[in-house]
Order: sequence, then structure tokens, then C-alpha cells
Amino acid sequence: MKKTLFLLVLFFLIGISGSAQGIKFEAGQVLSSFKFSNSQGHDVTGLKPGAGSMVGLSLHWDEVKKDSTNRGKISLARCLNYDLGVRILAYNAVGDIQQAAFSYQSIFASLQTNVGYRIPVAFGTNINIQAIGSVNQILQGNQLVQNSYSDLTQDPQFNNLKLMAGAGVCLEKSFNNRLIASVGYQFQNTLNTKLSSGASINIQSNILAIGLRWNVN
Repeated sequence: MKKTLFLLVLFFLIGISGSAQGIKFEAGQVLSSFKFSNSQGHDVTGLKPGAGSMVGLSLHWDEVKKDSTNRGKISLARCLNYDLGVRILAYNAVGDIQQAAFSYQSIFASLQTNVGYRIPVAFGTNINIQAIGSVNQILQGNQLVQNSYSDLTQDPQFNNLKLMAGAGVCLEKSFNNRLIASVGYQFQNTLNTKLSSGASINIQSNILAIGLRWNVN
């Protein structure tokens, strides 16, 4: 099922790549937090944020609105932009409950879309404010409790599709008409936290990323 889903996403991105104006590669660090509540609504304490990595490849589009007060000249302050791509992220956490140490180590695949509003600053730089949505599926994961491991891909708390939403901001620098570098921060939070058992799990991610975009059109 996961392999089929990945292939469908890949074919979809290839199919629409001809209309894209740019291709963007990103890499960065993820600080993730897991928040659990049991079926009685009591929070599970003892978890601490864990660090991981992220890589991503996305397609980029710009939609430049025209300023009617300036007879059709482009108003850069009204430039909307869109990204659609795939990411591989590590969501990790560590903790202890009643002196029993444990950790979560997991790899997720994500289909993510960003809607940005670009504001020019100076010297070829822009601030891009983004609204973010993503669908996430676990690919691999382990839970370590003391000296015992379990497979998180078989755990119903982790193996469902996780819908996440958030926001981000990045600073972009144009070196020429083709090459744009960026550094930014993104935050996302799980939307479908409730499980069939009545318990809930919420994954919060904080991502610091650097990127390179190559404009092809």
C-alpha cells in the first residue's frame, strides 16, 4: 500500500512538472514533539523533543498579480507563490516513565503544499510568508523501551495517514534570474489527532531548512 501510494505521488508530480516554473531542493533539521493522551483524556508525561533530519524536492509556481493603480505593472508585494513536493522527515522523541527510558525513532514520507506571499526587502532578497499543509505516512520506525524494540509501522497510533498544517517564513536571495537560495523556519501540527480507541497523538514539528531553487521557466 505504501509503495503504491509513493508511486502514485511520484507519477503525479512528474505529470505536472511541465507546468512548474521552478524546482526546489531543501535540507534541514527537525525538532519534533509527541503529545499523547489516553482514552480517558489524561496526558502522558515524560516525553522530550527529539532531533532529526529532513530532505525535500518540490515544484514551484509564481502568480504575479497586476497592480491596477499602476497600469498593469507588476507589484512584487502582491506576488503569490505555490510549492508542491515530497519530503522525507525523521520524527524522533525520547523520554522516561517511572524510571523506564524509551525512545521513538521514525521516518515519514510527506506530500506537502505551501501557499506563500512574497514581500520584497532589498538587494534581491524577499521574505516569503507561507501557509502549509501536508499528508504524512510512516515508512519506518522503532520504539525502544529499556532493552526491547517494537515496530512502529504496526502500531495504530503511528501507521495511519497523518494530516498536518502550519505556517512558515523564509528569507530568499536571488543570485540571478535562475538561481534562488533560501533559509527558513516552518512549524506544523497534527490535525487528525483522535484515534479509534479514543486516545490521541499529536506530532508537532519545528523545521529549520536551507534550500536552492532553479527557475526553469
